[in-house]
Amino acid sequence: MITHTEHKGDHARRVIHFAIFAALLAFAFHLSAASASAQGHTVLVEGNCDSPVPGTTLVAPGTCGDYDGDGRIGSAEDTDGADRIFGSINAALGTGTGAAAGTGINHNGRVLIVKSGRFHESIFIGRIQCVGCPGSANPGNVTLEAAPGVDATLEPNYSTTN
Repeated sequence: MITHTEHKGDHARRVIHFAIFAALLAFAFHLSAASASAQGHTVLVEGNCDSPVPGTTLVAPGTCGDYDGDGRIGSAEDTDGADRIFGSINAALGTGTGAAAGTGINHNGRVLIVKSGRFHESIFIGRIQCVGCPGSANPGNVTLEAAPGVDATLEPNYSTTN
């Protein structure tokens, strides 16, 4: 008759295997949670038509790049409320100001331009390399893109610092 016999060390080996399995499972869970939280959120940017003159902030609702129909574009849209719709790219990249405080991506997320327009602003996405360099960003994952069919004109400002 064959009986089950336990060899010396089998119990310790099972405990070690279980501990390794539990550690790998905890690591995998932590890794998946970290990648999800690092992605940030999406905010929208309306277009600006510079009509009748550059710097216009109040227009007829739904015209001149006004995506949400409130009649505000540019800096007026940046501070009109916590709707996560901005009128300038820099405001969307930051933390948000005024009534929109805390709704920007804070240099970690996605900025989606949803209406055609021109953006006359210096945009800085990157790390500060020197004193006096432009911008104040220290980004996580930043994506700046236009929605399908949107024509967004960015006026770049190239400068060099010695």
